[in-house]
Amino acid sequence: MLEVTYSQVLPGIFAEEGIRNSDSSMSGYHFHKGLEFLFMLEGERYYFVDQYFHHLQKGMAILINANQFHKASMVTSGSPGHRRFLLQLDADMLDKSFSLPDYPSIREYANHYQGTATFSEKDWCHVLYLIEMLKEEMPLQTAESNSLSLMIVRELLTLFMRARKNNRISESDYVNFSREASPNIYHRIQAVTVYLRSNCCRTCTVDEIAGHFYFSRSYLSRVFKVVTGYTIIEYKMVCQVQKSCELLEKTDLSITEVAAQTGFGNITYFERIFRRIKHTTPLKYRKQSRLPQL
Repeated sequence: MLEVTYSQVLPGIFAEEGIRNSDSSMSGYHFHKGLEFLFMLEGERYYFVDQYFHHLQKGMAILINANQFHKASMVTSGSPGHRRFLLQLDADMLDKSFSLPDYPSIREYANHYQGTATFSEKDWCHVLYLIEMLKEEMPLQTAESNSLSLMIVRELLTLFMRARKNNRISESDYVNFSREASPNIYHRIQAVTVYLRSNCCRTCTVDEIAGHFYFSRSYLSRVFKVVTGYTIIEYKMVCQVQKSCELLEKTDLSITEVAAQTGFGNITYFERIFRRIKHTTPLKYRKQSRLPQL
């Protein structure tokens, strides 16, 4: 259970500090319309985001982009708890309220710098100072304090960007885990998620996937659910829907054609699954994604 020690809201910003001494209760379908920017103040945690596992420790932060499915879990059973500071950001609202010349929009920033970063000792001290300053300013709710809060968030993002550039983790660091190279179950299940994402638009059974990775069907099904929060079928459907969102945004394919290309085949089934995961219809999603950003 999360013990919340601080919580404040400003337009476009939600801030929360909390301590958790047990495993996460996040559901498999945990995602946000906004960005999630999390600093690990004490302890450690695994974060499963879309298809990759991130090992977040004290002195690190993670930036999770809008609509990325994610779940946190303990590193080992019975491991000590953790303390984290969380910011949930509405990128569009913040960009309208506060922008800087020659500085990317927050949405562009998130698309480029999402992931984890480890701060230098000097920058981590500055991060902690900024967090404390933000905690003092947000409750004041004045025009001056709100502006300062926005500037602090921007500075935290800038420090994260610098740390990310200094120790950027390449995608290959996540996808090259092999069954022989590491017995760690998180690494092995990550290999399964990468495989599922690459093959989400074709028909493949749980037996086929289990055989490919030398698991028994029952063991893979059980461990995959524990580690990711999804069943294998649920995760494959999420990947299919995410792929369909790309096609809806970037192509003029009909809804029927999108359903076919993403492996759903039956448009009724596609629309039902899409609505379950995205809470809207494919047609409404396409129209909304193509509205001009004011």
